Amino acid sequence: MKIETDAELEKLYQALLTDIETIQRAERLLGYHCFTEKAREKIKILDTLLSLFAYDRTIKEFYEELQNMLAMSDDKRSKRMIHYIQRKIHGS
Repeated sequence: MKIETDAELEKLYQALLTDIETIQRAERLLGYHCFTEKAREKIKILDTLLSLFAYDRTIKEFYEELQNMLAMSDDKRSKRMIHYIQRKIHGS
């Protein structure tokens, strides 16, 4: 899994924003505790991925920071991050 173009990076960013916005709307409508603990773990992954966009980065810098993040995460969390990115960028 590698992000190779600005378009892929933008696609990932927009997908994260859309998904987090959907979560926030649900929380406003149903309350913060409307998600299970398992869902909260997945939401934290989205927040973590979104934090990579806090600074303007080249694709190379973004990818390096992502690799550092994956190395520091446990295996299950890393797999979920990779799966999310692949699904949003490549649809697989």
